[in-house]
Amino acid sequence: MHDVSSGSWARVTMHREAAFTVHQLGPRHLWSEVDDAYRGWISAGRPTPDQYGLTTTADGAHRVWLDEPSNVITSL
Repeated sequence: MHDVSSGSWARVTMHREAAFTVHQLGPRHLWSEVDDAYRGWISAGRPTPDQYGLTTTADGAHRVWLDEPSNVITSL
């Protein structure tokens, strides 16, 4: 993975033993962000894509929600 704007990158190498090695560099720890998102998805009961929604406001705010707009997961 590579984030052009921050210069951050992550590389995951899979091994035959089902283990993996992660190398990441830059101000953003990209693999850690992916891992956090995955764990959040698992904790939410593995929702399907159609359960997510996005609300944007006139001032440019974004809210990601699950199942209904009142259940905000994150605000950007």
